[in-house]
Amino acid sequence: MKSGAIYICFILLLSVSKIFSQDDGYQKYLQEEKKKYEQYVKEEDQKFINYLKEEWRKYQLYKGIKPDEKPKIPDVPVYTIPEGTKPEPKKPVEIKVPEKPANEPEPEEIPENNVPDEPPVVKEPDSPEPETRPSEDQPPVPERKPVREEDKPAPDNPPAPPADPAPDVEPVIREYDNTDQIDFDFYGLKQNYHYDKGMKIQFSGEVNNTSISEYWEKMARTNYSELVKECLEYKKDKGLNDWGYLLHLKGISEKIYPASRTNQYLLTWFLANQSGYKTRIGYTSEKVYLLVPTKNVIYDVIYLNSGDEGVKSFVIDFENLYSEKSGGFYSYKKDFPQAKKYISMDITRRPEFSNTARERNLRFSYEGKNYNLKVKYNQNLVSFYEYYPYTEHTIYFNAEVSSVTEKSLIPALKKIVAGKSKPEAANILIRFVQTAFDYQTDQQQFDREKPLFVEEIIRYPYSDCEDRSIFYAYLVKKILGLDVIGLNYPGHMATAVKFDVNVPGDYINYQGKKFTVCDPTYINAYIGMAMPQFKNSKLENIIEIKEN
Repeated sequence: MKSGAIYICFILLLSVSKIFSQDDGYQKYLQEEKKKYEQYVKEEDQKFINYLKEEWRKYQLYKGIKPDEKPKIPDVPVYTIPEGTKPEPKKPVEIKVPEKPANEPEPEEIPENNVPDEPPVVKEPDSPEPETRPSEDQPPVPERKPVREEDKPAPDNPPAPPADPAPDVEPVIREYDNTDQIDFDFYGLKQNYHYDKGMKIQFSGEVNNTSISEYWEKMARTNYSELVKECLEYKKDKGLNDWGYLLHLKGISEKIYPASRTNQYLLTWFLANQSGYKTRIGYTSEKVYLLVPTKNVIYDVIYLNSGDEGVKSFVIDFENLYSEKSGGFYSYKKDFPQAKKYISMDITRRPEFSNTARERNLRFSYEGKNYNLKVKYNQNLVSFYEYYPYTEHTIYFNAEVSSVTEKSLIPALKKIVAGKSKPEAANILIRFVQTAFDYQTDQQQFDREKPLFVEEIIRYPYSDCEDRSIFYAYLVKKILGLDVIGLNYPGHMATAVKFDVNVPGDYINYQGKKFTVCDPTYINAYIGMAMPQFKNSKLENIIEIKEN
């Protein structure tokens, strides 16, 4: 019987067990079925262990996929009109919908420098590796350019003290035998976990297929299921997406193995698979790495082909996502049978981190009237997003926005646009996004490409064209309820909005609907005005944004 069918039958049996709680014969039967399932899992574990002992091979690594490599505009143009007049509509330009490329460009291989086919010898360091994180209680992060003091909010706009902090999570009290516990702080959320002491397997010596399979075998004999169960409950309760869950597991592994990077990665790999997520482990002559198969693109991160259509396995070094890797890379092909899910980078629910609220004043003017908004953001959420892997733009456009930001921003803007037509309201919103934030490219602000989530746009002093497009699309959807798409030009990004009335100006026909170009980076421009240097440029692609 296949694992899925057994599992479904087991769950169905559990769901009706209360009805027959007085039936001792039925209870005995239920226990027997549970034992059968547990025996099946053990057998599947053993098959996987045997596979790990034999089926490792060298893989070709590919350089990280590059996003749009054309530099973004360093200085944005400013539209000017005579004082007290409205812009005169010019002959509109229809932006052409891009054709889908027939084939993806060939990936660029990483030279192997005559590396032999025999797996390299990797030894676990005798002494702890230096910490690369700012605090032992915070999850691992890749290297980055720090935010400069002069880039922090202005002195007349100091961060507010924490507002409405979320209470600490009460630890789940259970009876355990032969267990240890860790107190884990994950972006302000405190959690108490118990784990089987047998899980503290001190991996040492050479890293190879034999030692890794032995590690899995020893770990499979422990009572790991209770820890996995609590972690999955935490993930569901706090709205962690898959990437957040991986970081959570890595943080737990660091608590259990504070001095051993190899042990941390092996335990993260084991727990992720037992949680149902396809992950693999691999190693070079220097380190072990987590392989994360996903249908999403993670830019600038080295990968290998997983063999599944539309899926790449990204080589994850949590301490430095964008690190260079060279030489032979060894791993295996077959997934753990109980792991069925690919890691998704989507954020379909707001992560419910502890609310350490900060406030920022945002000022703008429209038609001679000045506005001042006090907008809040959750610093813990911003810290989580700060090191989020650079992934597909649709994920940023469609990410859920935190309640602390939404409650302080949306009602204030709704009040400003109340009684206005939707085109006029869209003009007010676009002026807000154009002028309430200073412009800098990602390279100038972070020394790397980094699209910003809405909360980060509030937090950081600068934003660029893609950030403003993400922000404007969110406002138009949330306040006006209109459909929006993202327009991705070479070196630039804007938006287009489907109005329910005819609006003059530049536009795009997409899926039989007219979308009016709205560029939140073209300073002081109105809706229907494409930035001059991109009026006749070809779009690279259209970014679809889900409806409210």
